[in-house]
Amino acid sequence: MKLKYDFVTNSSSTSFVVLGYNFTEDEIRNNEKLIQKLFEYWENQNPDKPLEEFHRLKKDNLHDLFFSYLRNYTKLDYSSLQFGDDFAVGISPFNVGDNETYSKFKERVRNEINKMFEPEKGKEINPHEIQEGWYDG
Repeated sequence: MKLKYDFVTNSSSTSFVVLGYNFTEDEIRNNEKLIQKLFEYWENQNPDKPLEEFHRLKKDNLHDLFFSYLRNYTKLDYSSLQFGDDFAVGISPFNVGDNETYSKFKERVRNEINKMFEPEKGKEINPHEIQEGWYDG
């Protein structure tokens, strides 16, 4: 039997499980600190492209830019949820350390998400279990 620790697929069904948080595109677009991180990332990847290209991506294709940033600069797992309007961001339960308690795991996830998203003081993000599955039958 083959084990897969990312998306689990069987024919046309898909599942995604993390301890994390669901972000909407608006939450990402309206977070100035995160947009600045995305811009710096994009600028490093595309030094010769005009600024308008970043603004077009931010407006029309935010999920690709966001996922690329997460893949390259964080320890977070991510998925566009079934209808593509929200993003699930977190850490898979398969990545719990051997001697890590659930409390410590949850704290590690909270720290990673808040480091990436940098919410306003007092509005820290508390992760929750996200279990998504869908069938494209």
